[in-house]
Amino acid sequence: MMEFREYLVMDLESTPETPGIYSWHLKPKNIGESYLKAYQNFSNSKLYRAEVSSDFAERYLGDLKPVLQRDTTLTRLFDLKQDYILSVVNILSAPLYIGYSKNINRRLVEHKRRLLEVINKAEDAELLAADLVEGNDDEGESRYFAFRVGKELRSYRDYIDESSLVVKVFEYGHIDNYSGLKQFENYLNRTTRPIFGKR
Repeated sequence: MMEFREYLVMDLESTPETPGIYSWHLKPKNIGESYLKAYQNFSNSKLYRAEVSSDFAERYLGDLKPVLQRDTTLTRLFDLKQDYILSVVNILSAPLYIGYSKNINRRLVEHKRRLLEVINKAEDAELLAADLVEGNDDEGESRYFAFRVGKELRSYRDYIDESSLVVKVFEYGHIDNYSGLKQFENYLNRTTRPIFGKR
C-alpha cells in the first residue's frame, strides 16, 4: 500500500522534488466551540456560479454560497474526548485543493509564497485578483489557489491561520508521460470535489 507524507506549511521546502499528487487540508487545533464553528463555516466556503436565462434573451449571473443551518448537536459533541474529535476530523477533512506537479517541491513552495502574499497584504488583494489570468498555467493556478484560500483565511483570522494548513503529498517517482498523472488529478477533483477547486 502506498504511503503519503503530511507537511505543515512551514515545512513545504522539504517536500520531494519529484512528480506526484498533493492535497491541501485544514487541520483544526482545538475543539473550542467558536473554533469549531469557524472551521465549519470555512469548510463551507465553496462558491457556485449560477446562470439563469429567460425569454427575450434575459440572462442573470451570480455567485451562490450555502446557507448554514444551526447545528444543535454541537453542544453534545463536547462530551467526547478532545483527542478523539481532533483525530477523526483530521482524517476525514475534505480537501481544500488537489493538484499535481512534475516537481512537487517547486509547486508547493510557489503555492506557499503566493498564499502568504495574499494573507499578509490584504490591501493588494484586488491587484492579485486582477493578475490571476496572467502567466503560464503553473503560475496562474498558484495565484488562483492563493487568492481564494488566502481571502477566506483572512475572514477567519481570529480562529484559523496558515499554521492550520497541512499538505498531503503522494509521491509518484519517475514518470515519462505526465498526461496520465494530469488525468488522475482531474478524476480526483471530480470525485472528491475540493472546497477550492481548479480555476
